[in-house]
Formats: sequence, C-alpha cells, structure tokens
Amino acid sequence: MRCLSVFMILSALSLPVSAATIRTFTGEATDLHSGQLIYREVHEQRYDGARWLGGSIRYIAADGRLLGEKVLDFSQDPYVPVMRFTQPETGSEDRITQVDANAISVSSQYHGKTSRVRLPRTQDQVADAGFNAYVADHIPVLMQGRTVQMQFIVVARQAQYSFRIIPAGRLQLAGEPAIRLRVEPASLLRWLASPLTLVYGLNTRRLLRYEGLSNVTNPLTGKVWTANIRFDTSTSREQPAP
Repeated sequence: MRCLSVFMILSALSLPVSAATIRTFTGEATDLHSGQLIYREVHEQRYDGARWLGGSIRYIAADGRLLGEKVLDFSQDPYVPVMRFTQPETGSEDRITQVDANAISVSSQYHGKTSRVRLPRTQDQVADAGFNAYVADHIPVLMQGRTVQMQFIVVARQAQYSFRIIPAGRLQLAGEPAIRLRVEPASLLRWLASPLTLVYGLNTRRLLRYEGLSNVTNPLTGKVWTANIRFDTSTSREQPAP
C-alpha cells in the first residue's frame, strides 16, 4: 500500500555534525521474506553545522538499474522538505513543490496523470525524509518510554495521516546502545497495515535498521517492496562542503 509506505522514512537519516559538511553513506534493502537483495540506497546529505539542509538519494537495483532518485531541500522547514522523487521504470513522480506558513503544495504523477493539492499546515506535521529528523529530535522523549505522535503527509496519496511512534525496547547495535521503535497509524488504519519497526542509535541518533514497507515500487508488480534495510555506518564519510 503506497499510502502507508513511510519511506519516506528511508529517504534520509538525520545526524548533527559540527561544521559545513557533506555526509555520504549507503543502505542495503533485502526482501523481508526471502532475504534476497533488492536494491541499495546511496545517500548524500548537506549540513550547515547541525542543520540538515538537504541532499539526494539514489536507489540502485541489485543488477545496477536506477530504480529511483530523490532530491531534498529542508531550507523551508526541518520536517517538511521541498522534494522530488522520480522512479523512471514506473514513470511516477512525487513532489512537494512549496512549503509556507499556511500550506504545503503537493503533486503526484502516475501513469501519465498529474494531480495537485494544497494541504493546510497543522501541528507536528512531517513529510517524507523529515520523518527521520523528527524521530531524531524526539529520541530523549522516546527514551523515557513515552509515545510520540505526528501528522505524516504521504505525498503519493496527497493526504495526511496520524501516526504514533512507540518505544519497543532497548538493544545494542553497530557498537552503540539503541532503541527499537514501532510506528503505526494512530487510527483504525492500524488494523489494515502492518507496523514499521525501526532501530535508532542513542548516541548518534542515526537510523540503523528499518523493517516494513519501502517507498520504492517494484516495476514488475506496481507495488512497493516490503524490505529489511540495514544502514552501514562503516561506509559513512564526512567531508567539507564546497
């Protein structure tokens, strides 16, 4: 179900850094049931000090085909980026074209048809990769065992849904203490969709693991994959921004 793919969640990871930098890293998505490699994510993020300015993500199939590409700009809002996500093999394009104090302009193109809508601003509003920044900023609250709620804009659906983020235990992963989180609709939709499972590092506030619906569409079926994504912190590199 595209409407409940938070991939958005997968679109970028939030990490404060100390100077104007570019951070690059990769993620590997495998089929949740078979364990077969589906695609790799190549992330590039731009920071100004601790502020995440934007970046790009390329989704590359196991055979090297480009499945999708995303460009992000957080200059207008830390949780709602101006963004463009294209998937050439399916011909789809999802965009947030404008973010202001009153509304968010969203457009979606699928099967050659384009539709547009302006969604009113609400409290705790999050879209696309802004989800990661929102979770990272709420790690202290989640560590206290408290549930966090948000209004998540699903760009492909041009609609907003209430979600809740629920702490689901602690663990050790990638050399640091981590917290497991369950993300589910804060409505009766939770009976129709499986929850997402995330693992965030407590020291770095990075997303280390993701399990659930991806935001990348399988060109053969027209449906998003259900994936287990592991972000390899050993591939993370930071360099001064030009």
